[in-house]
Amino acid sequence: MAFNALINTIAPIPTPVDWVRPADWITITDTPNEVQFLVADTGAKAFAITTTFTRTSGNIYIDWGDGVTDTISTTASTTTNHVYSTGGTPCSRGYNTFKIRIYGDATCVITNAKHISNFSVTGGSSYYNIGLLEAYFGNNTCNNNTFFTYYFNSLAAQPNSTGSFQLLEYVKLPNTVSWTNQMDSMFLNCPNLYVVIMPTSASSLTTFFNTFRNCVNLRDIILPSNSTLITTLSGAFNTCTNLRTISFPTTLNVCTIMTDMCRSCFSLKNITLPSINLLVTATTSFFYCISLQWIRFTSMPSPVSAGTAVNISSFFSNCWNLQNVYFPSSCSSNAIYNAASLFASCTNLKNIIFPINFNASTLSSTFSSCSSITNIIFQSPCPNLTTMQSTFANCFLLNSITFPTTVGATINLSSTFQTCISLRSITIPSGWIIQTLSATFDSCWSATSITLPNNAQNSCISMAGTFSGCQKLENVVLPTSLNIVNNLSAVFASCFRLSSIQFPSTMNSVTTINGGFSNCYSLTSLTLPTSMNACSDFGFTFQLCTSLTTLLFPNTISTNTTTFANSFQQCSSLRTVTLPTTQTSLVNSIDNMLSECGNLTTINNLNRIGSLTATPLVSSLNGGSSTLFSNLITSLSYSCPFSVLRLNGTSTTTNFNKLNSLRLLNASAGQWTGASPQINVSFCDLSTAALNTLFADIAAQGNVVSKTINITSCTGAAGLTAADRLVLTSRGWTITG
Repeated sequence: MAFNALINTIAPIPTPVDWVRPADWITITDTPNEVQFLVADTGAKAFAITTTFTRTSGNIYIDWGDGVTDTISTTASTTTNHVYSTGGTPCSRGYNTFKIRIYGDATCVITNAKHISNFSVTGGSSYYNIGLLEAYFGNNTCNNNTFFTYYFNSLAAQPNSTGSFQLLEYVKLPNTVSWTNQMDSMFLNCPNLYVVIMPTSASSLTTFFNTFRNCVNLRDIILPSNSTLITTLSGAFNTCTNLRTISFPTTLNVCTIMTDMCRSCFSLKNITLPSINLLVTATTSFFYCISLQWIRFTSMPSPVSAGTAVNISSFFSNCWNLQNVYFPSSCSSNAIYNAASLFASCTNLKNIIFPINFNASTLSSTFSSCSSITNIIFQSPCPNLTTMQSTFANCFLLNSITFPTTVGATINLSSTFQTCISLRSITIPSGWIIQTLSATFDSCWSATSITLPNNAQNSCISMAGTFSGCQKLENVVLPTSLNIVNNLSAVFASCFRLSSIQFPSTMNSVTTINGGFSNCYSLTSLTLPTSMNACSDFGFTFQLCTSLTTLLFPNTISTNTTTFANSFQQCSSLRTVTLPTTQTSLVNSIDNMLSECGNLTTINNLNRIGSLTATPLVSSLNGGSSTLFSNLITSLSYSCPFSVLRLNGTSTTTNFNKLNSLRLLNASAGQWTGASPQINVSFCDLSTAALNTLFADIAAQGNVVSKTINITSCTGAAGLTAADRLVLTSRGWTITG
């Protein structure tokens, strides 16, 4: 299928390769009680390290690797500056490297050793790109609350700003730490960071906000298995585009926020989430993870309070390669899910079975553009569900849906199945009360059977485009009541096989039916509501209903009706039209209303169309090279004022108009404001007498300036005398023909 061909052209994302340490870098080691840094003499070649330590006696030392060693004798926070002028080991990357050791006497414990990016340089503060390449924090160092937010990103006031550690590639952290929230934004904006060896034990860790955000080269992460007190993972791996694997703690049962957790992790292929009992916000967690193939949920949120809102909107949106989602068999009935766009554009997803008790409040666009999905099963009611707007839109291969038996008090079905081109049969459960059916089944090309709940649907507002483009649909039984529906525009447009339709007699609130049945080639029978006294727009309503022979409007329609433009255009089998008896005094257009109705012989109540006074003027642009006024009507009588009237045929042999009587009964002045020719009755069967009658009607409207009437090849044109023509020319008209 053409749609799948587009999907399959997406190139797979290559798996990022392992980091390889340059062979000509100076070797640094993971040594207990020491912190070691590998640095490069780039930029200002200037460094500043802030230290703290505890001791019984003794000092700590900074060996800068160029023959200079500083002694730090105060345990309080101390910043030591250093500028490299000579020495170092050259490497193939074009800079010299230095090994920095921070160590202490036997009774000293280093509690902080941190590069900072601003210090006094020639009298001022300078922010610069620190040349830190590697960092090894030996065991027993920095294991308390000294790793602060932005530890490796001194400049990062905003998530997308440029940090100071642009060259950092490798970090090894202590094995055991007692940090609480100290990993928030720790490595934010470290674009060359490939490897971070996390602690194996961090039982007090509570927050992981933006920790690795924008670390685009990070490869794999193992979080401490005992970090089970983490409350937020919001943005933790956001835009880690080369991240391949994540190992989570044994549980995440107190984590409440995962917003953007793995957003745009392009290389992530599979994930197993531990239990997430208290999760309430997880929007866009895996948004745009284009290589993700499967995910396994150990459990679903299990909130303590009934009715707890859990937001998982766009959780997997744009995961193009997602194929399998392994839910547990059931979930807590206390959670109510916002599942909007949950799987939107997951173009390789094929089947989904939701857990028992999965209760959604919204399924808006949940499966939108899941072009490969074939089967979706809801195993439980969704008593809080109020909208399924665009839920399955563009699910080209969808052929089976098991709906929730129960939804909310009313439900929005706008565009729900739009372009589900493989669905053959759709049955909406009988208990649902529908708020809107706008475009619900639009372009369901294969649907032959659509069953709506046959009960009072007095909450439904719109049926605009409901069945538009359902090319194989042959009949529909509408609900017994649709009392407040106000829009039927394009409701059955291009339903090529639809042969008949019957609207409820009480469906009297419709304000527009524009294009309602256009291109219904097989429509032969139609029952409109008994009254359409609110409808203002009948434009294109029956255009190209080529099998319709008789059309009876309700007796009463709205006096606010403004247009019948193209209403019956190209209804080639139509013989009789009975218009409403209501005087539609606001109509301003009947353009192409009757054109190309080749078998039309009778139109009743035409005098009810338009105003009986001077305004508004009515446009009747029938005829011309593309839309021809060609039918069997011989007599027309208009009571409305015109801006333009064109009823012409095209030649004496082809599309010659059989019209032999035309009356314009509105004598108001100020008509004919349209483009010339204002009146075109060329190639019509109007006799000399009929033309004289028409001229008298026009003359009664008073004088005009530079207006034209075309009577070319009218049957009686040659018989007109100069005096006959003077009736119009004396009023300012030019007669052509």
